[in-house]
Amino acid sequence: MSDGINGSRIPLILDALFAAAQAYPGLTGVNITDSVPETLNSGDYVAIGVDDWELDKPADSANSTMTWSDTMAGGNSDEAGAITIVAWSNAGGTGQVKVVRDKVFAIHSAFKALIIAALAAAQSDALGVPGLWDIRVGGVDGFNQASNANGATAVLRFSIPFRAVI
Repeated sequence: MSDGINGSRIPLILDALFAAAQAYPGLTGVNITDSVPETLNSGDYVAIGVDDWELDKPADSANSTMTWSDTMAGGNSDEAGAITIVAWSNAGGTGQVKVVRDKVFAIHSAFKALIIAALAAAQSDALGVPGLWDIRVGGVDGFNQASNANGATAVLRFSIPFRAVI
């Protein structure tokens, strides 16, 4: 039920990031998922709205705070928050740790390029989200890597901070 008052932009930003990542050439060959993948094989993955790759319960997907709007133009509050993303890479065989490490950091860089392109394309309503005026790629929130005789895995968690007028 809608009374005309807009709530959080988080659902719209999650949808927009998922669609933009699927279409972005810098992420070709990467499995882009909305939350934790339903199935998982060797390869490269991005899970949008996930903070812990090895969860078997719902993940913390995002956070935000709301304040009174700084502007009189079209909103009653400002929302500042962050979407959480995990990049995961797995490769079989020995000597693969550098390969998977480089891949997750390349995914992080691709998201940065994707966001910069989205901001350059729209002075307001970035990624097509109404009121979204600032979005960027944050630093590394967590990184781990492991290898053994069966292969290597790297996991990188980062956030996408944003600001929107609602």
